[in-house]
Amino acid sequence: MAKVPAQAQVLQTTPAATEQTVQGGLPTLRWRATSAPAIALDLAATLRAPLQEGDYIVSGLLNQINANGSATLLQNQQLSLHVYAPAGLADAAFTAVQGLSLSGTDANAKPGTLNWLSLAKMSIADGRWDDALRQLVAAQSAWQSVQSSTADDAKLGIARAIEAVERRL
Repeated sequence: MAKVPAQAQVLQTTPAATEQTVQGGLPTLRWRATSAPAIALDLAATLRAPLQEGDYIVSGLLNQINANGSATLLQNQQLSLHVYAPAGLADAAFTAVQGLSLSGTDANAKPGTLNWLSLAKMSIADGRWDDALRQLVAAQSAWQSVQSSTADDAKLGIARAIEAVERRL
């Protein structure tokens, strides 16, 4: 059994969960399977993370159902999940680009990238997700030509901001 944050969305389970319910306000997934001793059984769920920034817990329990119908807890796992807001990720990307000292043709990409990121930050603040996505993609395109290895963190930051904004569409 797995309990996921109330704000999360279950996209897929493998194998298919035998039951999806809500218990205590939390989406709950249940698999019923028979496994021979010492045989691994892989259960997976693909989730869409909550939209709100915050810390969340995904908990999983593995129970054995005994011959008399009682349950014995075999394993209890909790996974901590932190979700970042698009505004924070766009700010982090802006800061990463702004903090770099570049030379030559790499330096030429910085002003345009910062401009696109500034526009994206304003669009995010206004909830204009389509505009924010276009502006972040333009920032990514402008920054893509930078060859400096120090630019990789900024590239990753822009990609994370894009992903967070895409989840809003």
